[in-house]
Amino acid sequence: MTAKIIADSDFQLKGEQTMDGDASSVAEWVKLVGATGIGGLLIAFFTRFAFRKMVEEGAAAQRAGGEGDIIEQLRKEVDRMGAINDTLSGKVAELQDQIVKLRGENAELKTEIQALNLQIRTMRQRQDLCGNCPKLDEI
Repeated sequence: MTAKIIADSDFQLKGEQTMDGDASSVAEWVKLVGATGIGGLLIAFFTRFAFRKMVEEGAAAQRAGGEGDIIEQLRKEVDRMGAINDTLSGKVAELQDQIVKLRGENAELKTEIQALNLQIRTMRQRQDLCGNCPKLDEI
């Protein structure tokens, strides 16, 4: 019977150790699962943050590239409009020269018309003074 008590007491010791061992292993598993969960959450947040940063940087790079393209197109457009402006300026200068020539021609024609009118008046006056001369209207 002593052997049986020793065996029972060994069993109880072994059982207690097993219970404590099971409890500690469960606690360790819970700690491990909690640490893994927290670690997973931290990794998920970090990944999400890093992904957002990469997307924002990608969008910023695309925006900068787009702005660069727009600036280049605007420069080309300014150059094109400058060339057109130069052409138009040349044509305006030509038109101004023509206007100056036409004004000069107009002034010459006015002077010639005035001279012809004066000549006509003097001829009529002379005809009126001459009694036997044929009338200009009759000729």
